[in-house]
Amino acid sequence: MIISTIASHSSLQIIQGAKKEGFKTRLYVSPKRKNFYSSLP
Repeated sequence: MIISTIASHSSLQIIQGAKKEGFKTRLYVSPKRKNFYSSLP
């Protein structure tokens, strides 16, 4: 199962929790914000 969400400040908490529980994750982000979200672990 892959946990997916649209990029926002709240989505970072969702992704962090999903990774902690061992899920694969996917973040959908607008092209102009790609560099910011790509820099996060």
